[in-house]
Amino acid sequence: MSESEFRIVPRTEIGLPEKVTSSSGLARQPLINEQFFTVHYTGNNIDYTGSDGAKVVLQIQRVFARTKPFEYNYAIDQSNDERIFEYAGKFQAAHSAGENHDSFGVLLINGIHDSVTDTQVRKLQWLRDVLIYTGLLRPQPEQRPHKFMPGARTACAGPYVDARWNEIVRPYQAPVRYDPAANEWAIWPEVTKPTIQFNHRGPEALYLNDALRVKAGQLTCGDIYNQSTMQGVNNLKMWWNGHYPSLPIDEVSFVGPQMWGVIDWLTTSQ
Repeated sequence: MSESEFRIVPRTEIGLPEKVTSSSGLARQPLINEQFFTVHYTGNNIDYTGSDGAKVVLQIQRVFARTKPFEYNYAIDQSNDERIFEYAGKFQAAHSAGENHDSFGVLLINGIHDSVTDTQVRKLQWLRDVLIYTGLLRPQPEQRPHKFMPGARTACAGPYVDARWNEIVRPYQAPVRYDPAANEWAIWPEVTKPTIQFNHRGPEALYLNDALRVKAGQLTCGDIYNQSTMQGVNNLKMWWNGHYPSLPIDEVSFVGPQMWGVIDWLTTSQ
């Protein structure tokens, strides 16, 4: 199975409540541009080989519902299918005391004696890249087993995760989008692009972020015009005005026809 076939199963499809709340019933805060990507395991003597991740997540929910009802953000079982299970998803979970507000916790449904499978490694890589790509994780997040989180006192996520950690934390790879070798960039100059500015979300921001990252080496990703996008735009603008002073970009705090022209030139001429 290729990584493009992986799928995040929504928590409502699993049978979890639609709203992510705390043990007191208050709504959990959404996560965005967070610092940590954290891996956990079940830490018990149960053999989860062949278990259904959806059923295990529901069982965990029932056990911990009174104290921390949404313990992890995502869960990955040992199956070779396409599923990754949403738990708290993009909302704050309760998996790493002191860092829940700025971290995504992923549970591997593995007991102490369960090895980490190749598919689990690839799903962790893909999920991490999706979170970066959509702006939920920062472009270069800190990736740690639970035991190396600040203030943690635990053996989680166990020796099998440790043994494969260098594979899990491979460099970021965009999970979808443009293939310059196939000249897919050339599609976009033919599309009328609106003027966009900070907080704009949509395909135009996605194209802009991808172009800045892939073609100009900026730390941008996702489909929203955020602080990283603004910095990337400003860096490219300074470069352009230094090299082509007779055609200056004077657009301020937005991307309009001038900057779109530079972006289109950048993506189709290199």
